[in-house]
Amino acid sequence: MFSNSNGVEKMSHAGGVNGHRALLSLYPELGAGIALVSNSYRGKQWSNLVEKEFAKLFFGLNPPPKVPNEKMEMDLQEYVGEYKSKLVHLHLVVENDKLLVFSKMQKGVHKNPSQSDPPGQRIRFYEKDKYLVDIPGCEDDNGQFLRNHSGEIIYLRGTGSRLYVRSNL
Repeated sequence: MFSNSNGVEKMSHAGGVNGHRALLSLYPELGAGIALVSNSYRGKQWSNLVEKEFAKLFFGLNPPPKVPNEKMEMDLQEYVGEYKSKLVHLHLVVENDKLLVFSKMQKGVHKNPSQSDPPGQRIRFYEKDKYLVDIPGCEDDNGQFLRNHSGEIIYLRGTGSRLYVRSNL
């Protein structure tokens, strides 16, 4: 995923499964980067915090937080549906005027036998098609809905940059 932090380009990719987490962020203009790995179920929160502190301490990068725009008028029904990747399927629904995402690990993905699929998480938009997910410790996690040339939503880029294909167009 490409992003810009206080005018400095960043290339990053993160991912995880079954309690393992990895993050690689490169700052080409600064000739620097950071790689993090974790085998903790809180690895996502840990890696996000460490990467943010790394950028702040070594480069003075302290981007403003993304803030949900609760006043933005949106048709949440437009986002409802099934989005699939090989490892995880996402089901988006509207409940009580809130967009929720439910994730379901697919067969072949090893998970702790006592681990169940997580409860629904609220999606909150900060710009059209750009969102944050309400996960404690991951307040900066964001994703994006991607549209085709006709304006239809065809993909969801998850908070870890995984791409999900919309399956119910």
